[in-house]
Amino acid sequence: MSQPTSLASAEFISEAEYLAREKDAPFKSEYFNGQIFAMAGGSPTHARLGITIGRACEAALEKGPCNAFNSELKVRTPGSGLYTYPDVTIVCGELEYADSDRSVITNPVVIFEVLSESTEAYDRGEKFNHYKSIKTLQAYVLVSQWEPRVEVLSRKPTGTGWDYDDANGLESLIAIPPLQITLKLADIYNKVELSPRPVRVHKAAAKS
Repeated sequence: MSQPTSLASAEFISEAEYLAREKDAPFKSEYFNGQIFAMAGGSPTHARLGITIGRACEAALEKGPCNAFNSELKVRTPGSGLYTYPDVTIVCGELEYADSDRSVITNPVVIFEVLSESTEAYDRGEKFNHYKSIKTLQAYVLVSQWEPRVEVLSRKPTGTGWDYDDANGLESLIAIPPLQITLKLADIYNKVELSPRPVRVHKAAAKS
């Protein structure tokens, strides 16, 4: 996902008001706990990965009941009330809606997020905690835009805890267990110009 920019104020905004504002807003925003957070645009690499991930999933899911949706689809996490736009969302069967306008769904089976420097910690931590509250969610997939690497966290059959798997390199394959498919990293990174990862400069410890 792209970086959310806080528009938070002392004013509490209801979910209904957020949804009404979002219909005519010139940009997409997340919503949580009475506050709206504008989403800044992502990089060309990020945008391209959203397309290639969706295409790879659609090709693998062509004959089944599951479908891929791009980042225009809004998802609500029932357990915490976060409204957000995953980079790619997979739904199996009929969509379940959170609102009367049928603009928000609540039953993703797999969610893909493309990592960025500004949101990686959020995607791996707080946002994943929100996603865990979605009972239908069976896998959370993190895709790097700096190197050919895909990480998959799959909910254990017992429902408690998550299994972890990752794949590195264009020649690699990655399984998405709940969908019973395997994706080629070469397809996910097809014509993707990888972004250089920003170098983090650490200040030297001051001498006493």
